Amino acid sequence: MQKLNLAGEGDIQRFETRVAELKAKCQTGEIHANEWNGVFQKTQPLRMELQRGLFGGGSLFKKTLFTALGPEQTARYKQIDRERRAYRYRARVELCIAQVDAIVGLRDEQRRRLMQLMLEKTRPPKSFGQFDRFIVLVQMSRLPEETLKSVFDPGQWREVQRRLIQAKRMMPALKQNGVVFDDEPEQANEGDGGPAVIRIERLRN
Repeated sequence: MQKLNLAGEGDIQRFETRVAELKAKCQTGEIHANEWNGVFQKTQPLRMELQRGLFGGGSLFKKTLFTALGPEQTARYKQIDRERRAYRYRARVELCIAQVDAIVGLRDEQRRRLMQLMLEKTRPPKSFGQFDRFIVLVQMSRLPEETLKSVFDPGQWREVQRRLIQAKRMMPALKQNGVVFDDEPEQANEGDGGPAVIRIERLRN
């Protein structure tokens, strides 16, 4: 516990140091409207890291955790983490299906089939991010078209397909915003000079 506390404090201190360094670089007093975008871009890597959590991949805490735990403890920790991610992902799937229902009007049988398909054929991401609401649509867009198409009526499918095409284009943006899918290696927390955030439009438009 002492090792983990020290590691966690180290991650927090490292983050606070980066915040202080950025504050020192920013001018004080009145900021012109044209300069706000530059300030926003400079703060985004820190905002993303804070939203993902300071103790994820690449953190001192995460590295210390797996050296401090024994084999049984490590296995138990990973199991709890899988259960936590599955619970969070199921909630996102339910929300996504409700949104699809609001657009195309699903029947009860369609909702059940779509829920079963998503839970059986997709997996929770290793890492969630600030755009969790788009994760399920992106996962849905990666399924074989014929498998997914069979759930919907022709008119419904045209509307859903249009949104899935948009979702496929969002994959790079989700990765830049901290989302790590189950079949990808987890990235370390971004430091200064990380990639600029791609802003994501709402798919309901």
